[in-house]
Amino acid sequence: MNSKYVAIAVTTVCNLKCPYCQSTGESIPNVQGMWNYNWLKEVITAFLKVGYRNFRITGGEPTTVPYLGDLLDFLLQNPDVRVRINTNGYNIENYIDHLNSQTEVIFSVDGFKNGFSPKRLTEELLKKIQYLQSKNISIRLNCVVTKQNADEIPELIQFCSEQGMNLKLLDLSPRVEYQGKVQDNFLDNNYFELNKLCIPFPKVSSDFRTNMIKKGTGIPMSGYNLGNGHWLQIKDSSKEPYYASVCNDCQYKDNCIEGVFSLSLSVGEILRVANCVNQDYWIQLSGLKQRQIEEELKKMEKLFF
Repeated sequence: MNSKYVAIAVTTVCNLKCPYCQSTGESIPNVQGMWNYNWLKEVITAFLKVGYRNFRITGGEPTTVPYLGDLLDFLLQNPDVRVRINTNGYNIENYIDHLNSQTEVIFSVDGFKNGFSPKRLTEELLKKIQYLQSKNISIRLNCVVTKQNADEIPELIQFCSEQGMNLKLLDLSPRVEYQGKVQDNFLDNNYFELNKLCIPFPKVSSDFRTNMIKKGTGIPMSGYNLGNGHWLQIKDSSKEPYYASVCNDCQYKDNCIEGVFSLSLSVGEILRVANCVNQDYWIQLSGLKQRQIEEELKKMEKLFF
């Protein structure tokens, strides 16, 4: 396995309802709730024993979880652990004392004025970002590009270059259900092809370069240098993702746009690879002892990586 990395969806609760999200966030569909903290620590301990050192905390909105500070402290007591937090910025300033140089805060921002998504780069959010930067916390912006905000992307790229932030652009995930409702025309009405973006490189950096970023997992991404050590990544789901050999005979492969890129812990105590919907490869962790979890992790690694 190239990178011992796991995404942990700690909750399905979010303070916002972005039109393109699923109602359970990055957790499995149709299951709502929040991880029990003590049990989650047991599961994470198993990951640590198997060698995992990279964790991404997501949701829902992870800052709605009352134990987030304790969870960060638990993870970051290991000096070789790295933690990324996906957030829309809600209450993130309350956790500044739990963040350090081992952490990266990833803000989901879909533009400056776009009314399609509630995740806008407001003055209030910018103040939070600048406050974290003053504490030497690494910052990245994630932006889902749609027909509604594509015209703002050049300005957002320029802004990140000037403010010293990394930026990742993603296209709209194709699904039938958005926010738990069947919306047949949603994708057609809002999808924007990322290869049509106008990237203002002369304004971004005088020494930009492009390369394909592929670590053997997931979707290969275009990478650009924004200068001053910062970068832009473009995750275009139309590019062929990486699949494991076991995926070749999967009945869901044609609808699997992410491929294999990491292990994932969902609310409902489910271990799976990425956003895999094939329940034959889901592991129900409830009731397992720590040693059993470690064995299941090793099996998943061998099967998919």
